[in-house]
Amino acid sequence: MKIKKEIKEKHYQEINYSNFKNNYSIDSLKKDLKQFGKEQIRPYIINTVDFINGEFVQTASAPNLEGELITLCTCKHNIRTSIAKGKTIFIAGITSKDLKNKNADNYLFYLIKVGKITETQYEFGQYLKKCYPETFKIKSSVNNPLGDLFEFNKNFIDSNDDNKFNDPKNYIEPCSNHSHASLSKKGYPLWHKDIMKYKNNTHKLIIGEIEYSYVWSKQKIKCTKIDNPISMSYRTINEFFEILVDSKTK
Repeated sequence: MKIKKEIKEKHYQEINYSNFKNNYSIDSLKKDLKQFGKEQIRPYIINTVDFINGEFVQTASAPNLEGELITLCTCKHNIRTSIAKGKTIFIAGITSKDLKNKNADNYLFYLIKVGKITETQYEFGQYLKKCYPETFKIKSSVNNPLGDLFEFNKNFIDSNDDNKFNDPKNYIEPCSNHSHASLSKKGYPLWHKDIMKYKNNTHKLIIGEIEYSYVWSKQKIKCTKIDNPISMSYRTINEFFEILVDSKTK
């Protein structure tokens, strides 16, 4: 089912849930991830997921579930900086308990095995152009107010500046109604932070491996014992399953 709505100027991602493994039960998820039980997963709380007409919808750019891939390329800079290349890592997004979800529970919204990692928005764009050209168009912030791809201005490709791929002035500005078009507390547009280095480090741009990309449009799996409402720590997949319960379980 595709969802794209604007209510009071609020935008919602157009998510085709059939592109991913959708609404898995805990047992099905355990079976699918059995071989990864001792691998690390990084769960975190998403504060931008709404619950409308019986389905979760995403009101921001991260994670971006539009197109054929689940990507985490904006926001959560601290998490993305900590992801190490060459290691098997999973990421799980959990809904918050605020009123947006019309309930008092945390639910599993998405889970991915980290696949491709790029170091800059330029590299991210080049990869999508080559391998997923339609997804490139869909995720582009030039036209999509919730797009997580910022297009590099080809006029700067021959620049000798070593920092050119981390310099916002070398990118095409996103559409005026983009979720990160507003100004930060420091006076620059929020999207600049998605280009610049984070504490002098590159914040990885994460693309979920298609075979292990899961999304829950329904309130199927509750997450209990959330130890930190803002940012949770790494744990193994097996340990993560210990905090999951079927939503019908009292």
